[in-house]
Order: sequence, then structure tokens, then C-alpha cells
Amino acid sequence: MTKRLQYELDIRKLIPSTHFGCRKGSSTDDTLLYVTEFIQNAWKQKKVVTVLALDAQGAFNSVIHEKLLEECRKVGLPKYLTRWIGCFLKGRKIRFKSSNYTSSTFALSKGSPQGAPISGPLYLIYNTALLKASREVIKVGYADDVLWMAAASTPKEARSLLESQLHEADD
Repeated sequence: MTKRLQYELDIRKLIPSTHFGCRKGSSTDDTLLYVTEFIQNAWKQKKVVTVLALDAQGAFNSVIHEKLLEECRKVGLPKYLTRWIGCFLKGRKIRFKSSNYTSSTFALSKGSPQGAPISGPLYLIYNTALLKASREVIKVGYADDVLWMAAASTPKEARSLLESQLHEADD
């Protein structure tokens, strides 16, 4: 299913092209090249660049299932895949075990299985909203890391652009 999901995401262009992580044929090198070129082009135009780095702690463990399914629908993922993802995440359970203790089983209402091949593409869908295009702010992602970059005549103006995007994302 991971290959099918990745195929649909790629062929339908459902994930922003500036989201480089967990994608076939892209690497951290591609991300760094994109960021470097943006900064160099801004400097050539005598602009300053301000960067806001966002890192989701425990990203895969914090995926809220209902929000992920909503994002699947928003990006236009085929219904059969969205339903499959819902079934895949439904009824997940965990228990803790040590050398002399095993806990009761707990139901999980959030999280995507870390280490599962499908978790990467699922997280790309989950945080796509953070990478939606904007004329003023360039947004780049690699798995659970996101950079927002703004180029402007002054640092204050660039910061203001980032702050306005942050307020929009908060809404």
C-alpha cells in the first residue's frame, strides 16, 4: 500500500514540490540546494532573508487520526486510499512491557506506527497545510521539519511576513 500511496501522491501532485522528505528521488541534498538557491537569489537582489524553523517533536506519535483523514480528503487522495488509511489506523493498541511487568492494553487515538514504511507518506499528507504556497513566504519541508523563508528589504519586513503566515496557520 505504501507504493500505491506514494504513486498517487506523485502522479496527482498532491504534495507540494517543496516537500522533499519521504519521497522517491529526493534527499536532504535537494532540500539544502533549494534553500541555498533561494537565499543566494535574495542576496543578489540586495534583500535579507529571515527563516522560521518548525520541528514537530514526536511527529509520528502525535498524528491525530481524524485530522490526517481530513487532510487526505482536502488534498484529493482517492477515497479508497483514505478509507484504507482509516482502517489501518483504527483500533491500534499498545501495552508496556519490562522484564517483570506487562501493563494493560491501551487504545491509541493518535500516532502513526514509527518505522512502518507508510508512516512517512502519511506524515507528508498530515503536515501539507504547513507547506501551502504563499507569494511572500517560501515553505520547504523534509519529513517532520519545515522551514519558512521570507526575503524583504529589511529584517523587520521579512519578520513581519513570517509572523503574518504564522497567524494564518494558527487560524
